[in-house]
Amino acid sequence: MGELQPLIGWLAMLAGALLLAGSGLMLLTAARRHKHAAQPVSSANPWRYLYPLCQARQHLGHRHEQQDFVLIPFQSDAHEWVRRHGCLSVLSDGMGGMDSGALTSRQCAQSLFGAYANAPEIADPAAFFRETILSIDRRIASLTGQDGQALRAGTTVTVVLIRGTTLFWASVGDSRIYLWHQQQLTQLSQDHHYLTTLLEQVARDQITLDEALDDPRKDALSRYVGMGKLEAIDTGVLEHALEPDDLVVLCSDGLTRALDDDELREVIRNTQIRGLLADRLIETAIQKDYLVHDNISVVVVSAGA
Repeated sequence: MGELQPLIGWLAMLAGALLLAGSGLMLLTAARRHKHAAQPVSSANPWRYLYPLCQARQHLGHRHEQQDFVLIPFQSDAHEWVRRHGCLSVLSDGMGGMDSGALTSRQCAQSLFGAYANAPEIADPAAFFRETILSIDRRIASLTGQDGQALRAGTTVTVVLIRGTTLFWASVGDSRIYLWHQQQLTQLSQDHHYLTTLLEQVARDQITLDEALDDPRKDALSRYVGMGKLEAIDTGVLEHALEPDDLVVLCSDGLTRALDDDELREVIRNTQIRGLLADRLIETAIQKDYLVHDNISVVVVSAGA
């Protein structure tokens, strides 16, 4: 019996290994069966380094609900998907003063990402984004609640696509798109605040600057997805303009309310490991001693990775 002990022990170890391998194979098979082209970044798992080209980070802030939504290429599909479609990133920020902000931002981002992923060859992505966002705007404006009444729902949206060295983008609302190029930070998108309208009235001598700055409506969005009559959408193309060290940053206003452009520039310049940049931006914003921090979402795309 003593001579059989080593053999019995070895057989037990082999059986355990086979059981573990079988379980791992089933998990791997299940994971492959449920692959998706895009993956949301949730507040429950706020830091995911999903692909060398693209990173995302979210923070709940002092809110009770995450109303931002981010979609970037899913890790297991990223290399092949990006090769075929380009590197696509979408960030939306549901409007907290309205109904169903989280639902609206998720529907907007998923609809836009899905429309692009499922479309045939797209010759003009910027025009495609514009037409798709207009369609999503009408759809969200028609949403109704359980009582049958129209929902007051709205969201911002920013979308960026990198194909080789060319950048396509579109934006509605006050979530921003920045380009870090040759050590310079440039805001590509425009903030769609009512303050812009007020400043135009100042330029026409219709009101004074003090009246514009004191207007309680100045921070309200003048454009958002879900208003139902959206007409103007910011779009842009930078053809063959990207260089290996360039970065594209998408962010919700939770970041830019905490950090001005000079502070953003300093964090980017001082973060040598690009895979940590989204994390550093969030940390720097949260360190600000604000009574109430909004939801914060950041996407960083390394153009030359």
